Amino acid sequence: MTTGQAMSQPSVLGRIGGSCPITARELARAEHARARSIAETVTMLKKQGLIDAHPDPTDGRKSLLSVTTAGQRLIDSVVDRRGAWLAWAIGQHVIPGEREMLADAAQIIAKMADCRVDTAPDEALRV
Repeated sequence: MTTGQAMSQPSVLGRIGGSCPITARELARAEHARARSIAETVTMLKKQGLIDAHPDPTDGRKSLLSVTTAGQRLIDSVVDRRGAWLAWAIGQHVIPGEREMLADAAQIIAKMADCRVDTAPDEALRV
């Protein structure tokens, strides 16, 4: 399935949907991306009618991002398709003993995905 979007857009859309409302700064931190990259992605998602931005009631200089009804429909569609594919792939290619290992690995990967880059020491981020 193709969404007709750049690679980062579905990820950013999903993050907004799961965290909304969220500021662009919080979004950039969560996506481990530069503010400029997030701004470009947010602009495209707004043009596509997938997200809205509203003034933050506690700080008028900031905008709070949230998904629109169309954005939520797209998120749901992608999640449903990915879930169906994953269930098929596991059923076809993973033997019962491996399924337990896969479940354990998924929990570990989820913990790693939720690690905030801004809490890592500088030496951990050097390439």
